[in-house]
Amino acid sequence: MAKKKKSPEAILKRAETLYGKKSYQAALKEYQKYKRVAPEGLTDTVSSHIEQCERETALLRAKELVKKGRKLLGRGKLEQALECFEKAHAVTGDRQLADMISELRVKSAGMDKAASADRAEADGDYLKAAEILAQLYEAKSDKGLLCRQAHCLVLAEQWDQALELYVQVECSSPAEWYNYGFAQAKSGHYGDCLNSWQNIRSKHPDFIVQKKNVSELYIQKLANDLNQAQRNNALFEEAGTVLEQLESVADLGDDGQNLLARCRSLRLGQLWQEDRLWDIRKMLPEADTMNSAELAIHAKTAYQLLDQEGAKAPLSLVYDFIDYWLSALLHPETGWKYPDGSGETDRTCQALLDMGYTLIRKFSEQHPEIGSTLTEQWKENLVQLKTIASLISAQTENETGLAPYSPAPALKAGLGEQLFVLLEKHEEAFPDKAAFLATGAAYSLAGKAMIMARDRDYEGSLQEITFLEKVNQDPFLDRGAAQVKLECGLNELEKGQYREAERLINPVLSRLVDSGSLTGKLLAVLEQSIEYRYNLERLASSVNILSTLQKFLSSQSITHHRSEAVNALLCVLLTEQAFILSKNKKANIRITVKSLEKAAALNPGNEHTRVALREVRIAHDASEIDTAIGQMKIAKAARIAIASDYPEVRDIFFSFCKECYEGFDKMANLENQKYKRLFLQDFLTSCRNVDPLHPVTMELEDALDELDELDELN
Repeated sequence: MAKKKKSPEAILKRAETLYGKKSYQAALKEYQKYKRVAPEGLTDTVSSHIEQCERETALLRAKELVKKGRKLLGRGKLEQALECFEKAHAVTGDRQLADMISELRVKSAGMDKAASADRAEADGDYLKAAEILAQLYEAKSDKGLLCRQAHCLVLAEQWDQALELYVQVECSSPAEWYNYGFAQAKSGHYGDCLNSWQNIRSKHPDFIVQKKNVSELYIQKLANDLNQAQRNNALFEEAGTVLEQLESVADLGDDGQNLLARCRSLRLGQLWQEDRLWDIRKMLPEADTMNSAELAIHAKTAYQLLDQEGAKAPLSLVYDFIDYWLSALLHPETGWKYPDGSGETDRTCQALLDMGYTLIRKFSEQHPEIGSTLTEQWKENLVQLKTIASLISAQTENETGLAPYSPAPALKAGLGEQLFVLLEKHEEAFPDKAAFLATGAAYSLAGKAMIMARDRDYEGSLQEITFLEKVNQDPFLDRGAAQVKLECGLNELEKGQYREAERLINPVLSRLVDSGSLTGKLLAVLEQSIEYRYNLERLASSVNILSTLQKFLSSQSITHHRSEAVNALLCVLLTEQAFILSKNKKANIRITVKSLEKAAALNPGNEHTRVALREVRIAHDASEIDTAIGQMKIAKAARIAIASDYPEVRDIFFSFCKECYEGFDKMANLENQKYKRLFLQDFLTSCRNVDPLHPVTMELEDALDELDELDELN
């Protein structure tokens, strides 16, 4: 059955209804039907409605195009998105849409250029790629574009142009630093290249070889420049930083090492002439080789700085002075000719030794908390170096150029192992095994950790020595480990970690009692516990450590003055501990007496301890007498008074007896008189045993005589 056709009136009516509901797209379809079937019926109103429907429909279509364009843009289809946006703009004329179209056209053009740059780089046409990247950078300032352009210039071997770009870029990645340094090296700026490459932590063999090659070129350039220079301070400044820039290069060969030494020596000499002592000192950590001239400069620098700074000098400067001053004076080219005790050179060097010791002693007097440690270390190092000097002198050949360096300079100069081998073969040169082990340890594998501990890098030194103990075992390492643990333990004590301090220190004391400097340092730290007398935990740890040390000292043939120092300090600490424990009621009087007796036995000359012990003993005996009399054990009280060494105790005994006697006078009845006689008789017997001529004894005798007379009268 055929569908019935609608009349024009019905079509128009439906169109008007949809128009009224603002369904413009549907209304337009109906209007268009009406226009086909009844064109003569188009009124002005209908025509205006049709025009509005056409406008609204076009706007809706534009919105759909924008929506579709955004989706295409999100998928990366830039060209198709642009087509949608342009069609929509043709309808709407929207300004924001026009701006977006402009931006996308620029981006499209940039993508085309970026693709061109990629193709040029892939084809090896690096200059063209750099040019395109430059154009892109002009359109949009982006660091990545600049870095890539610089990289293309490096590949194109346009070193200077590449450097101009890298100056504008703050390199952040290893690749950027590498390319920057490579361009610097190719431009002849070897030092700058090494500085740039210090920001790369790579251990790749090829990279290590490259750094070595650049380092050698740098040194050769410096050598040539120095040959041509007269007094070029700027060049000396550059030469002075060579080692810092080459610190990661392991092997430069003999030629390279010689050039480095020359640059370093020239720099040191220039600094010395300019009196820049602190700058010379800053070069100390950089040294991996050292000749006699440098050693002398460092020694003189350390002396002058310590003399100028006085009490304000850092402890590290004092240690450096000891190391370098003694090494210089015992070096065959700067001091003694391996001294035998005669000759003008020997007298001059002895005078210089005396000057150095005077400086150390002056500093020690200003810092009593560490003074004994420094003076003892000076003496020990001097004995060690004299022994090493005599061993080197006795060798028929000294092809290795050995010299009696202190441990720190020896390890820096790479001579520690050779000196250790020399020492290891000559135990007979030392006065005893303890001195042999102590000296050998300083030049052994443990030497580095010992110096770290001395310089207060406690965590690093303990890690170093713990690792060495796991992989090595020998008496020298054992001795060095003991010293490191003592230093670290003392640091723990200062930090308040008392149990950890005892754990580290006590087990190693038996291996260190031979060292005067270490014993002195231990005593200096423990002596500070007196200032913390109310810190019972620290006081107890100090007493435990000292007691352990005292046992080892008393069981071995240790110098008398060192034992006396330990005993004297332990006496003081025990006395303080006994009083504080008693005051805080954490120890009864018997324990206090025993502690003070131990303290007095350690140092009989301590007047404070003697007086304290006397007073406490008197108090103890008085307490015992009081208890005995309170229990009516008169004979026991008498025995205590007789056994006591102190007249005051006997006076106390008689005082108690008199108080009791006077109490008996209140007993009036005859029955109590009988008990009174018995008590008085007991008191009289005990008093006669203590002192028959004491006034209280005489009073008791008179009292008993009176009782006898009363009995006769009754």
